[in-house]
Amino acid sequence: MQSIAWPFARIRWRIFSFLFGFGFIAYVQQKSITVAAERMMPELGLSQLQIGWLEQAFVLGYAIFQIPGGVIGQRLGARRTFVVIGLCAFLATVATPLAPDLFSGRSLFMALLAVQVLLGCSQGAIFPVSAGVFEAWFPPIRWSYVQGLQTMGLGLGAALTPPLIASLMAAMG
Repeated sequence: MQSIAWPFARIRWRIFSFLFGFGFIAYVQQKSITVAAERMMPELGLSQLQIGWLEQAFVLGYAIFQIPGGVIGQRLGARRTFVVIGLCAFLATVATPLAPDLFSGRSLFMALLAVQVLLGCSQGAIFPVSAGVFEAWFPPIRWSYVQGLQTMGLGLGAALTPPLIASLMAAMG
């Protein structure tokens, strides 16, 4: 019996590591503007109030899309949902540094606002869909354990973002 369960155990932990990484990267993406704000403001002509609006745009998209994201995850399946939200997060992440090359002034702020809402929406589904994956792949006795580990990944992402972004800013401007 144990030899049959072992291959599934390896697969479930591989799946978990993917979801852990997804959550980690999500928090790096979420916290990046906060860390880079001091250098962004003078270079892009943004005020502290506008940076606050950009941060809140992410939170708004995130909050609005948690329930629909979970429903989409149930309808499409976790794999497809993670592909879709991963692509959306990638597009939002790439669009952020490209926006200042294409826009300026108010249109730049509006573009950054839209990108932050998109990033928030793309990440709103991560944890509802992850919970469904954990329910499907892990025995009930492990649910709180894997949820706790994934939450630890969020904390690590939030903790490592400032030095990571500061290093990138120092190296690339």
